Amino acid sequence: MVLDENERKVISDLRRKRGVIKASLTRIRKFVQNFKPNVDAVTLLEFRQEELPIVNRKFDEIQSQIELIDVDNAEDIEKEREEFENDYFAIRSEMQELINAEKSH
Repeated sequence: MVLDENERKVISDLRRKRGVIKASLTRIRKFVQNFKPNVDAVTLLEFRQEELPIVNRKFDEIQSQIELIDVDNAEDIEKEREEFENDYFAIRSEMQELINAEKSH
């Protein structure tokens, strides 16, 4: 199915929005990577952990819209989702491990 001009514009806008959301996840990842348990308050980690499901939900909403419109690129689009989910769960897991380690001290 060939996308018309309006659909291409919608896809372009959605991809930009998706990029903003992916940047949010990247900022959280950098925070986690730079987190120093002996210096930084664990509550900062917990607050960011609370934001993760919101970031995931926003990504899912936009990604689903892209998937519904751009059916011809399903494989590439699915790869985007898979990469995001892998990053999301890796970050979430690392955060939880850091929080658990701090609370056990």
